[in-house]
Amino acid sequence: DYRQPGDPDTLLLPQLYPACAHFSRFVRPGMVRIALTGHTDDYTALLASAWLDPGAGRTVVVYVNNADTPREVVLRSLHPTSRAYLTTGIEADSVRPLPPTDGPLTIPPKSLLTVVLN
Repeated sequence: DYRQPGDPDTLLLPQLYPACAHFSRFVRPGMVRIALTGHTDDYTALLASAWLDPGAGRTVVVYVNNADTPREVVLRSLHPTSRAYLTTGIEADSVRPLPPTDGPLTIPPKSLLTVVLN
């Protein structure tokens, strides 16, 4: 039962909804998943996926930091027109745009970061 408090298999809908909303805001029908190299396969830490929007000619990279510590990523294709958006457990951080940067991106613990490369 997904509604049993304290059960390790409990599905917490209030925590799951912002993650699904964040992901589906940027990864839209018709986009194609593409290879992403350089990320870890440690599923308890940082997950990553990349998507190509053939119609708009843009790439979307989504990072999920499952760890209890911040993670840093560097994108070689980061361009001044690229935009990053963050969702954390804080309500004010629901799909919050980040200032443009050409350096590493820090992903807070238990959060999602999406980078839109134009």
